[in-house]
Parts: sequence; structure tokens; C-alpha cells
Amino acid sequence: MNRFSVLENPEPFLSNSRARNIQRNNKRDLQPLEIVELDIQGPFKLKAINQTKLNLKIVDKATNYTKIEFLQSKSSAPIAEIFQRYHKRIERQTGRTIKRVRTDGDGAFYGDFLQYTESMGIIKERTPPYIHHLPPNVERAHQTITNKAITYLTDSQLPRH
Repeated sequence: MNRFSVLENPEPFLSNSRARNIQRNNKRDLQPLEIVELDIQGPFKLKAINQTKLNLKIVDKATNYTKIEFLQSKSSAPIAEIFQRYHKRIERQTGRTIKRVRTDGDGAFYGDFLQYTESMGIIKERTPPYIHHLPPNVERAHQTITNKAITYLTDSQLPRH
């Protein structure tokens, strides 16, 4: 290939360079706690033993470490309290700091939760609730845990209620 052949047919050259750049950007190594995703799942038809119908999942994007907490209601105060406990515990254990928190547009992630993240210098990002072709880690965690729970309940042969 000489230096003028690119000018005659630039398309293959450009598409290959774009593909290489996209791959390089996607392979960027995330550090633990650089991005933490949160989402609420529920309400479910069945109540848990502690009478809850909702759960909050907190997923570290780099390590896929998942923390599940059960909620009585979908309000900002208990979510902020749960996140505060998680934040203190995980930072003490790892020695790293949470840099970004990603949530969907749910109103429960505003109010007390937003005040706490802003006071701690954590950037809160809003993402679409579910991207069909590329599900975020927390949505994948919803699917995995729900499938496991259904399997366990079916194998246990307990009554449906």
C-alpha cells in the first residue's frame, strides 16, 4: 500500500481505525469503587420473611461485588441510610473511595440520597433504566438473583404462598 492508496479508497482505513479506537476505549480498566451502580427491584407479589417487597442492589462495576438490602418502602431516607452504611464499610475495608454512583431516574435516588452523595463529593450519574442490547451490571444482577430465587423456591417444594 502506498501513501496515495488511502486517498483513493479511504473507507476501509477509517473503519478499521474507528474499530481499534472503540476497542481500546472499552478495555479501559476500572478500579474498584470507581463506579457503583444502584437500583431498586420490586415490588414483588410475595413478601419476604421480614415483610419487605422491595430490594436495593448495589453493584461495583469493576469487581461485580453485589450488596443486597431489603426495603419496606421506596423512599429516599432509607436508601440514603443503607448507602451510608455501605459507603463507610466498603471504604474502610478496601482503602479506596467511591467516585461515581449511577442510578436510573427513580425519585428515590434524590432527596436525602442526593444530599449525602453531594456532601461526600461523590458524582451521581443518571443512566437509562435498562438498555436492551447492553444491560448494566445491576440489571444483570436482578436477572441472576431472580432466576436463582425461583429455582430455590421450586426445588424446595414449599407452598406458593
